[in-house]
Amino acid sequence: MTKKYIKRTMLVDSLDGDVHKAYGRLPNMTYIVNRYGNIIYKSDWTDPSTIKMALNHYQEERKMMEDKIRITPYYIEWQPMRKNDTEEFMTILLNDAGPKAIKDFINSANHYTGPVQSNSSLGKSMGKKLQEWLDKQDY
Repeated sequence: MTKKYIKRTMLVDSLDGDVHKAYGRLPNMTYIVNRYGNIIYKSDWTDPSTIKMALNHYQEERKMMEDKIRITPYYIEWQPMRKNDTEEFMTILLNDAGPKAIKDFINSANHYTGPVQSNSSLGKSMGKKLQEWLDKQDY
């Protein structure tokens, strides 16, 4: 994505997608890894507000540890909703990363096997819609 859309520090995978393949093939996944190499946050879609919330929570945990407060981990599942700006996102992706990036996105959508809500944009039907959209583009 162009610099105007990136407002966070990120690590970039190899051109072959080694990390992407190792951790899951979704097109816009986010992981937060702590200083010890533990995954403390995993999301199948990059959402800045949720990432901010997770990082703020992690900072609070670090402060409790520094203050010698006993803390313990717990597991949570949460499936928030986000604006689905697929055409806008795909147009930006096509312009910035090219048609191969769109084809990778479509391939990931077609192979998604995670949790699906009734209005989910992942799965084979979305892959088909995206392919139809790509076929109409002049690139």
